[in-house]
Amino acid sequence: MINARVEGVAERPAYREALRRRRCLVPADGFFEWQGQERARRPFHIALPDGGVFGIAGLYERWRGPGGEIVDSFTLLTRAARGGVATLHDRMPLIVDPLGYAAWLDPTAEGSAARLAALPEQRGEGLVARPVSTRVNDVRNDDPACLAPPEESPLPLFRA
Repeated sequence: MINARVEGVAERPAYREALRRRRCLVPADGFFEWQGQERARRPFHIALPDGGVFGIAGLYERWRGPGGEIVDSFTLLTRAARGGVATLHDRMPLIVDPLGYAAWLDPTAEGSAARLAALPEQRGEGLVARPVSTRVNDVRNDDPACLAPPEESPLPLFRA
């Protein structure tokens, strides 16, 4: 599961132990959300205005796969959307302010709903969204062209 809702993560058996002992920060310089219906969905890249890196609160696990192999996995914590993200989607990653990094990563501190509520997360309010190329819609594309502005639809020369 790539996302876990912060509101219930402390009670969910799948995340309870990771919240207690295996917290992480996932560095990112942006993420994508889509707006619209089915085929007409438009992708947006959401980032800090200066393009800087931010830390998303996460949890990680190490477990044995069906063939006995060790599998490392993580989940991003999400919260109700705020600021500009709220116009695109109802959820967004839980972005932790740098002042909260040490407290979130402290292995001696027990995880709890109170710890989550105390995380400083003002940076997430300043995110900006800009439309990008639909190239990002195909997971095979993983290059800077995904961040290019969308191609404008040509206007018809003649109207019927």
